[in-house]
Amino acid sequence: GINAEYGGKFEGRLKEIIFKYENVIRFVDHIKQKYFQIESKGEQKIDINLRKENGIHDHENEILETERVHWDSLSVEQKRDELSKYPLVVCGLLDRSDSETVSDYSPFVMKVEAFLRFNNLHYQKIKIRPDQSPTGKVPVLKWNNEVITDSHFILEWFNKKFEITLDGDLSPEERSVGHFLQTSFEQTFAFLSIYFFFVEPEGFEKWKQRRGTKFPFILQLFLSVLVSGMTKQCAHAGYDPRCISKDLMVLKMKRLLGSWAILLSDSQFLFKRSKPSSFDCCLLSLVAQLYLDKTFEDLDPYISISQQPTLVDYVQRSQFAFEKNDKYFLPEIK
Repeated sequence: GINAEYGGKFEGRLKEIIFKYENVIRFVDHIKQKYFQIESKGEQKIDINLRKENGIHDHENEILETERVHWDSLSVEQKRDELSKYPLVVCGLLDRSDSETVSDYSPFVMKVEAFLRFNNLHYQKIKIRPDQSPTGKVPVLKWNNEVITDSHFILEWFNKKFEITLDGDLSPEERSVGHFLQTSFEQTFAFLSIYFFFVEPEGFEKWKQRRGTKFPFILQLFLSVLVSGMTKQCAHAGYDPRCISKDLMVLKMKRLLGSWAILLSDSQFLFKRSKPSSFDCCLLSLVAQLYLDKTFEDLDPYISISQQPTLVDYVQRSQFAFEKNDKYFLPEIK
Protein backbone atom coordinates (compact mmCIF):
# COMPACT_ATOMS: atom_id res chain seq x y z
CA GLY A 1 0.00 0.00 0.00
CA ILE A 2 0.80 3.62 -0.31
CA ASN A 3 1.02 5.55 2.95
CA ALA A 4 -0.97 8.72 3.52
CA GLU A 5 2.04 11.02 3.22
CA TYR A 6 3.14 9.57 -0.13
CA GLY A 7 -0.47 9.54 -1.31
CA GLY A 8 -0.81 13.23 -0.50
CA LYS A 9 2.36 14.11 -2.39
CA PHE A 10 1.26 12.04 -5.37
CA GLU A 11 -2.16 13.74 -5.45
CA GLY A 12 -0.54 17.17 -5.29
CA ARG A 13 1.86 16.35 -8.09
CA LEU A 14 -0.95 14.97 -10.23
CA LYS A 15 -2.99 18.17 -9.81
CA GLU A 16 0.07 20.22 -10.79
CA ILE A 17 0.52 18.18 -13.97
CA ILE A 18 -3.18 18.50 -14.85
CA PHE A 19 -3.05 22.27 -14.26
CA LYS A 20 -0.05 22.64 -16.58
CA TYR A 21 -1.71 20.43 -19.19
CA GLU A 22 -4.88 22.55 -19.08
CA ASN A 23 -2.78 25.70 -19.54
CA VAL A 24 -1.11 24.15 -22.59
CA ILE A 25 -4.51 23.24 -24.05
CA ARG A 26 -5.77 26.81 -23.49
CA PHE A 27 -2.64 28.20 -25.19
CA VAL A 28 -3.07 25.89 -28.18
CA ASP A 29 -6.74 26.88 -28.50
CA HIS A 30 -5.73 30.54 -28.39
CA ILE A 31 -3.21 30.00 -31.18
CA LYS A 32 -5.78 28.15 -33.26
CA GLN A 33 -8.37 30.88 -32.88
CA LYS A 34 -5.95 33.72 -33.62
CA TYR A 35 -3.78 32.28 -36.36
CA PHE A 36 -5.50 29.27 -37.85
CA GLN A 37 -8.67 28.66 -39.79
CA ILE A 38 -10.18 25.29 -38.84
CA GLU A 39 -11.79 23.74 -41.90
CA SER A 40 -14.77 21.40 -41.88
CA LYS A 41 -12.59 18.34 -42.42
CA GLY A 42 -10.54 19.14 -39.36
CA GLU A 43 -7.50 20.24 -41.37
CA GLN A 44 -5.49 23.27 -40.28
CA LYS A 45 -4.61 26.03 -42.64
CA ILE A 46 -2.20 28.81 -41.67
CA ASP A 47 -3.89 32.18 -41.83
CA ILE A 48 -2.15 34.86 -43.84
CA ASN A 49 -2.29 37.09 -40.72
CA LEU A 50 0.19 34.77 -38.99
CA ARG A 51 2.58 35.14 -41.89
CA LYS A 52 2.33 38.94 -41.91
CA GLU A 53 2.44 39.31 -38.14
CA ASN A 54 5.53 37.17 -37.75
CA GLY A 55 7.25 38.13 -40.99
CA ILE A 56 7.17 34.58 -42.32
CA HIS A 57 7.63 34.51 -46.07
CA ASP A 58 8.38 31.68 -48.43
CA HIS A 59 11.34 33.43 -50.01
CA GLU A 60 13.41 30.27 -50.18
CA ASN A 61 10.53 28.21 -51.57
CA GLU A 62 9.77 30.93 -54.09
CA ILE A 63 13.40 31.01 -55.21
CA LEU A 64 13.51 27.22 -55.52
CA GLU A 65 10.26 27.18 -57.47
CA THR A 66 11.53 29.92 -59.77
CA GLU A 67 14.74 28.00 -60.36
CA ARG A 68 12.81 24.80 -61.07
CA VAL A 69 10.55 26.51 -63.59
CA HIS A 70 13.57 28.11 -65.26
CA TRP A 71 15.42 24.78 -65.35
CA ASP A 72 12.43 22.95 -66.85
CA SER A 73 12.25 25.56 -69.60
CA LEU A 74 15.82 24.83 -70.75
CA SER A 75 16.51 22.60 -73.71
CA VAL A 76 18.59 19.45 -73.39
CA GLU A 77 21.57 21.23 -74.96
CA GLN A 78 21.27 24.13 -72.52
CA LYS A 79 21.15 21.72 -69.58
CA ARG A 80 24.29 20.02 -70.84
CA ASP A 81 25.96 23.42 -71.10
CA GLU A 82 25.02 24.09 -67.47
CA LEU A 83 26.51 20.73 -66.50
CA SER A 84 29.86 21.66 -68.03
CA LYS A 85 30.10 24.89 -65.99
CA TYR A 86 30.97 22.99 -62.81
CA PRO A 87 33.15 19.91 -62.40
CA LEU A 88 31.66 16.55 -61.55
CA VAL A 89 33.42 15.16 -58.49
CA VAL A 90 33.19 11.46 -57.67
CA CYS A 91 34.17 10.49 -54.12
CA GLY A 92 35.26 6.89 -53.64
CA LEU A 93 37.72 4.65 -51.83
CA LEU A 94 40.53 5.46 -54.29
CA ASP A 95 41.66 8.55 -56.14
CA ARG A 96 43.33 8.59 -59.53
CA SER A 97 46.82 8.19 -58.03
CA ASP A 98 45.84 5.19 -55.89
CA SER A 99 44.19 3.25 -58.69
CA GLU A 100 46.15 0.28 -59.94
CA THR A 101 44.06 -1.88 -62.23
CA VAL A 102 40.54 -0.72 -61.40
CA SER A 103 39.20 2.76 -60.81
CA ASP A 104 37.94 1.86 -57.33
CA TYR A 105 37.60 -0.98 -54.83
CA SER A 106 33.87 -0.35 -54.43
CA PRO A 107 31.71 -1.81 -57.23
CA PHE A 108 29.15 0.90 -56.55
CA VAL A 109 31.70 3.64 -57.23
CA MET A 110 32.79 1.72 -60.34
CA LYS A 111 29.15 1.63 -61.49
CA VAL A 112 28.94 5.43 -61.40
CA GLU A 113 32.31 5.81 -63.12
CA ALA A 114 31.26 3.34 -65.84
CA PHE A 115 28.07 5.38 -66.39
CA LEU A 116 30.08 8.58 -66.74
CA ARG A 117 32.54 7.00 -69.16
CA PHE A 118 29.85 5.40 -71.31
CA ASN A 119 28.35 8.90 -71.59
CA ASN A 120 31.80 10.41 -72.27
CA LEU A 121 31.60 12.66 -69.22
CA HIS A 122 34.84 13.74 -67.56
CA TYR A 123 35.12 14.01 -63.81
CA GLN A 124 37.40 14.56 -60.86
CA LYS A 125 38.09 11.70 -58.46
CA ILE A 126 38.89 12.11 -54.79
CA LYS A 127 39.33 9.62 -51.98
CA ILE A 128 37.23 9.75 -48.83
CA ARG A 129 36.62 7.52 -45.86
CA PRO A 130 33.08 6.13 -45.61
CA ASP A 131 32.55 8.06 -42.36
CA GLN A 132 33.15 11.29 -44.32
CA SER A 133 30.11 10.55 -46.48
CA PRO A 134 26.69 11.95 -45.45
CA THR A 135 25.32 8.39 -45.43
CA GLY A 136 28.46 6.55 -44.33
CA LYS A 137 28.77 4.93 -47.78
CA VAL A 138 30.35 5.56 -51.16
CA PRO A 139 29.95 6.78 -53.83
CA VAL A 140 29.23 10.45 -53.30
CA LEU A 141 28.77 12.78 -56.27
CA LYS A 142 29.28 16.53 -55.99
CA TRP A 143 28.29 19.11 -58.56
CA ASN A 144 28.02 22.83 -57.91
CA ASN A 145 26.29 22.95 -54.50
CA GLU A 146 24.57 19.59 -54.84
CA VAL A 147 25.62 16.40 -53.09
CA ILE A 148 24.10 13.07 -54.13
CA THR A 149 24.72 9.73 -52.49
CA ASP A 150 23.93 6.12 -53.48
CA SER A 151 24.81 4.93 -56.97
CA HIS A 152 21.16 4.36 -57.91
CA PHE A 153 20.13 7.91 -56.99
CA ILE A 154 23.18 9.36 -58.72
CA LEU A 155 22.18 7.77 -62.03
CA GLU A 156 18.59 8.91 -61.48
CA TRP A 157 19.84 12.45 -60.82
CA PHE A 158 21.61 12.56 -64.19
CA ASN A 159 18.46 11.37 -65.91
CA LYS A 160 16.05 13.78 -64.22
CA LYS A 161 18.26 16.86 -64.12
CA PHE A 162 20.17 16.61 -67.39
CA GLU A 163 18.25 13.92 -69.30
CA ILE A 164 21.46 11.88 -69.48
CA THR A 165 20.63 8.19 -69.47
CA LEU A 166 21.64 4.90 -71.02
CA ASP A 167 18.11 3.49 -70.78
CA GLY A 168 16.22 5.79 -73.13
CA ASP A 169 15.26 3.05 -75.58
CA LEU A 170 14.49 0.33 -73.03
CA SER A 171 10.87 -0.79 -72.84
CA PRO A 172 8.99 -0.49 -69.52
CA GLU A 173 9.19 -4.27 -69.19
CA GLU A 174 12.96 -4.24 -69.70
CA ARG A 175 13.40 -1.49 -67.13
CA SER A 176 11.33 -3.41 -64.60
CA VAL A 177 13.32 -6.59 -65.18
CA GLY A 178 16.56 -4.62 -65.08
CA HIS A 179 15.67 -3.01 -61.75
CA PHE A 180 14.85 -6.40 -60.26
CA LEU A 181 18.07 -7.94 -61.59
CA GLN A 182 20.17 -5.02 -60.40
CA THR A 183 18.80 -5.25 -56.85
CA SER A 184 19.29 -9.00 -56.81
CA PHE A 185 22.83 -8.80 -58.24
CA GLU A 186 24.02 -6.12 -55.85
CA GLN A 187 22.58 -7.59 -52.67
CA THR A 188 23.64 -11.17 -53.37
CA PHE A 189 27.11 -10.19 -54.55
CA ALA A 190 27.60 -7.83 -51.61
CA PHE A 191 26.94 -10.51 -49.01
CA LEU A 192 28.91 -13.19 -50.85
CA SER A 193 31.85 -10.78 -51.08
CA ILE A 194 31.60 -9.95 -47.39
CA TYR A 195 31.65 -13.64 -46.61
CA PHE A 196 34.68 -14.50 -48.75
CA PHE A 197 36.65 -11.33 -47.91
CA PHE A 198 35.94 -10.93 -44.20
CA VAL A 199 34.25 -13.98 -42.70
CA GLU A 200 36.09 -16.86 -44.34
CA PRO A 201 39.51 -16.93 -42.56
CA GLU A 202 41.62 -17.79 -45.61
CA GLY A 203 39.91 -15.15 -47.71
CA PHE A 204 40.38 -12.52 -45.03
CA GLU A 205 44.13 -13.19 -44.86
CA LYS A 206 44.44 -12.80 -48.63
CA TRP A 207 42.35 -9.64 -48.54
CA LYS A 208 44.62 -8.13 -45.87
CA GLN A 209 47.70 -8.90 -47.96
CA ARG A 210 46.29 -7.32 -51.13
CA ARG A 211 44.09 -4.49 -49.94
CA GLY A 212 44.28 -4.13 -46.18
CA THR A 213 47.72 -2.50 -46.32
CA LYS A 214 46.32 0.21 -48.61
CA PHE A 215 43.78 1.26 -46.01
CA PRO A 216 44.58 4.20 -43.71
CA PHE A 217 46.56 3.14 -40.66
CA ILE A 218 43.73 3.99 -38.28
CA LEU A 219 41.39 1.61 -40.17
CA GLN A 220 43.98 -1.15 -40.08
CA LEU A 221 43.93 -0.90 -36.29
CA PHE A 222 40.22 -1.55 -36.24
CA LEU A 223 40.09 -4.41 -38.75
CA SER A 224 38.91 -6.81 -36.06
CA VAL A 225 35.98 -4.50 -35.31
CA LEU A 226 35.28 -4.25 -39.04
CA VAL A 227 35.29 -8.03 -39.42
CA SER A 228 32.95 -8.43 -36.47
CA GLY A 229 30.49 -6.01 -38.03
CA MET A 230 30.72 -7.72 -41.41
CA THR A 231 30.08 -11.11 -39.79
CA LYS A 232 26.93 -9.77 -38.17
CA GLN A 233 25.75 -8.40 -41.50
CA CYS A 234 26.21 -11.82 -43.08
CA ALA A 235 24.33 -13.50 -40.23
CA HIS A 236 21.42 -11.07 -40.59
CA ALA A 237 21.30 -11.80 -44.32
CA GLY A 238 21.15 -15.55 -43.70
CA TYR A 239 24.85 -16.23 -44.37
CA ASP A 240 25.84 -17.04 -40.81
CA PRO A 241 29.27 -18.75 -40.99
CA ARG A 242 28.31 -20.85 -37.97
CA CYS A 243 25.43 -22.38 -39.94
CA ILE A 244 26.62 -22.34 -43.57
CA SER A 245 29.67 -24.17 -44.85
CA LYS A 246 32.21 -22.73 -47.25
CA ASP A 247 31.20 -25.37 -49.83
CA LEU A 248 27.64 -24.07 -49.84
CA MET A 249 28.81 -20.48 -50.29
CA VAL A 250 31.04 -21.57 -53.18
CA LEU A 251 28.00 -23.22 -54.75
CA LYS A 252 25.97 -20.01 -54.35
CA MET A 253 28.72 -17.96 -56.01
CA LYS A 254 29.09 -20.46 -58.82
CA ARG A 255 25.36 -20.33 -59.52
CA LEU A 256 25.40 -16.53 -59.45
CA LEU A 257 28.17 -16.39 -62.06
CA GLY A 258 26.40 -19.01 -64.16
CA SER A 259 23.16 -17.00 -64.12
CA TRP A 260 25.02 -13.88 -65.26
CA ALA A 261 26.57 -15.80 -68.16
CA ILE A 262 23.18 -17.20 -69.21
CA LEU A 263 21.61 -13.73 -69.14
CA LEU A 264 24.30 -12.39 -71.45
CA SER A 265 24.36 -15.43 -73.73
CA ASP A 266 26.12 -14.40 -76.94
CA SER A 267 24.98 -10.75 -76.87
CA GLN A 268 27.29 -7.81 -76.24
CA PHE A 269 25.20 -6.39 -73.40
CA LEU A 270 22.13 -7.19 -71.36
CA PHE A 271 18.74 -7.45 -73.09
CA LYS A 272 20.57 -8.57 -76.25
CA ARG A 273 21.62 -5.02 -77.00
CA SER A 274 24.66 -3.76 -78.87
CA LYS A 275 25.10 -0.83 -76.47
CA PRO A 276 25.14 -0.69 -72.67
CA SER A 277 22.36 0.27 -70.30
CA SER A 278 22.66 1.45 -66.70
CA PHE A 279 22.10 -2.17 -65.68
CA ASP A 280 25.25 -3.11 -67.57
CA CYS A 281 27.12 -0.53 -65.49
CA CYS A 282 25.95 -2.43 -62.43
CA LEU A 283 26.82 -5.91 -63.74
CA LEU A 284 30.14 -4.81 -65.23
CA SER A 285 31.28 -3.28 -61.94
CA LEU A 286 30.58 -6.56 -60.13
CA VAL A 287 32.13 -8.83 -62.75
CA ALA A 288 35.19 -6.57 -63.08
CA GLN A 289 35.86 -6.90 -59.35
CA LEU A 290 35.99 -10.68 -59.74
CA TYR A 291 37.94 -10.53 -63.00
CA LEU A 292 40.75 -8.38 -61.63
CA ASP A 293 40.82 -9.56 -58.01
CA LYS A 294 42.23 -13.07 -57.67
CA THR A 295 41.05 -13.64 -54.10
CA PHE A 296 38.04 -15.65 -55.23
CA GLU A 297 40.11 -17.68 -57.68
CA ASP A 298 42.68 -18.43 -54.96
CA LEU A 299 39.95 -19.65 -52.64
CA ASP A 300 38.30 -21.94 -55.15
CA PRO A 301 38.75 -22.19 -58.94
CA TYR A 302 35.04 -22.82 -59.39
CA ILE A 303 34.19 -19.26 -58.41
CA SER A 304 36.65 -17.71 -60.83
CA ILE A 305 35.48 -15.59 -63.75
CA SER A 306 37.97 -17.48 -65.90
CA GLN A 307 35.54 -20.42 -65.75
CA GLN A 308 32.95 -18.29 -67.58
CA PRO A 309 34.24 -17.26 -71.04
CA THR A 310 31.07 -15.25 -71.70
CA LEU A 311 31.78 -13.04 -68.67
CA VAL A 312 35.46 -12.70 -69.59
CA ASP A 313 34.49 -11.40 -73.05
CA TYR A 314 31.90 -9.12 -71.47
CA VAL A 315 34.50 -7.50 -69.21
CA GLN A 316 37.21 -7.23 -71.84
CA ARG A 317 34.87 -5.51 -74.30
CA SER A 318 34.17 -2.73 -71.82
CA GLN A 319 37.40 -2.61 -69.86
CA PHE A 320 37.78 1.10 -70.54
CA ALA A 321 34.71 1.69 -68.33
CA PHE A 322 36.38 0.61 -65.11
CA GLU A 323 40.14 0.44 -65.60
CA LYS A 324 42.55 3.14 -64.51
CA ASN A 325 42.43 5.63 -67.36
CA ASP A 326 43.52 9.27 -67.07
CA LYS A 327 41.59 10.09 -70.23
CA TYR A 328 38.40 10.54 -68.21
CA PHE A 329 39.85 12.45 -65.25
CA LEU A 330 39.70 16.20 -64.98
CA PRO A 331 42.71 18.02 -63.49
CA GLU A 332 43.45 17.41 -59.83
CA ILE A 333 41.51 19.38 -57.23
CA LYS A 334 43.74 21.97 -55.64
